Amino acid sequence: MTDAELEGRPFRDGYLEDLCTLVGRAPLDPEVMGLAEQVEAELARSPAGHPFLWMGRAVAPATVDPYLRMVPIANRIFDQFGALPSAVDRGRLLGSVLYKYNYAKTLGHPVFRAHAGEALAELADSATWIVTNSDTHAVAGKIAALDREAPGVAWLTSRVRGFARKFDVDDTWDGAPAELALPGLDRPVLLRRRAYHDILVASERTPSYERAFVESHPRGRVIEDLRDIRAFAYG
Repeated sequence: MTDAELEGRPFRDGYLEDLCTLVGRAPLDPEVMGLAEQVEAELARSPAGHPFLWMGRAVAPATVDPYLRMVPIANRIFDQFGALPSAVDRGRLLGSVLYKYNYAKTLGHPVFRAHAGEALAELADSATWIVTNSDTHAVAGKIAALDREAPGVAWLTSRVRGFARKFDVDDTWDGAPAELALPGLDRPVLLRRRAYHDILVASERTPSYERAFVESHPRGRVIEDLRDIRAFAYG
């Protein structure tokens, strides 16, 4: 429902400033910024070849939003400057410190995709919930902000289920096959995510192999316009 690129811009900018400091460079140092742009271009050219790793496993393409892209960007910058060589230390810093610190800069300034308010208001008489990997209160705050712009969506503030753990793979769960092979992707998609399932709402950074799979599925559909959600989900 949000435009992750625009909404995540303060996160990206703040994160890069912090990385500049950590490698001993001035804010917005040209070499650091150039490395970030280089990595983003590589990710865009080959999303299948640059997965986002969670608990040592490839669970998503690292291309889809600025939050995931910052991990390979930060690792490239650290490698270039010989900083923080420990993978454990990097993981703690990137995930527990820099992510949370800079994500806070996006709060209170949500940027919604076109027709988000209209699409959600049309679902008011349905069994609709918002499932998010984010904090429940943060997303409820976004809904309240959207309701001020497009009245009619406040009913969803009590229907937010956060911390969806969409990257957590539970190998003990047998409710789905362990893996799925997708044409165009040379790694398996890990399916046993007991806590999370989704419908694909595409963006300009959605990998082509994801689009192709959903479009070929007899029950699938790639949604470009949020106003199409109700017709797809509820007929």
